[in-house]
Amino acid sequence: MVLYVDETENDDYFIVTGLLVNSQTDIINTYNHFKKRADKLKIAPKEKGKLFTEFKSTLLDNRFQKIKGFMIEELDVIEHCVIYSC
Repeated sequence: MVLYVDETENDDYFIVTGLLVNSQTDIINTYNHFKKRADKLKIAPKEKGKLFTEFKSTLLDNRFQKIKGFMIEELDVIEHCVIYSC
């Protein structure tokens, strides 16, 4: 099992979220498939770099909602558990 943890905050909340997956291979394959789908979109190379290395939720929410949808679709096909605290 592998646990990926991230945090985010705004004026009202501090949120810690974990994505627990059974197989590291599954998550790597899922990321690669997501990246191929996102690469097909016309985005400046600098913006792609930010998306693929930082996954800033505000950037995804405000400018790249289609890519965020791709991420959610890709995560839906693997066995996982989302753990969060706010």
